[in-house]
Amino acid sequence: MGNSFGEIIINLRQQNNLSQQQLAERLFVDRSTVARWENGQRTPDALLLPRLALCLNVDLTTLLNSIDESEDTKNVILVDDERIILTGGLPILEKVLPTASITGFIKPSSAIKFAESNRIALAF
Repeated sequence: MGNSFGEIIINLRQQNNLSQQQLAERLFVDRSTVARWENGQRTPDALLLPRLALCLNVDLTTLLNSIDESEDTKNVILVDDERIILTGGLPILEKVLPTASITGFIKPSSAIKFAESNRIALAF
């Protein structure tokens, strides 16, 4: 295994003899949340990271560094039902966030569908 955030969580969880369910219960999250972390779909929010580090007996810096290393391209979405907002806003976001993948949506349902299968770093 490499050093992606998900792989590190799996390794640490297994080293601590924890199932996904047991880790989820200790963190007061759903087991599917832990599964999403491990398969790279999501990362824990900033408030949860210290508790996760404590449960996995690891320094918080280790988790933070693994998140930074595993997130090469960030997905950013812009959702608005007015095309003029997308036409004007997308180029600005591309200029401000040159390493991000910027996607615009007119329909919120399309944005939600995209977000279900892609990790979203920022949404407008």
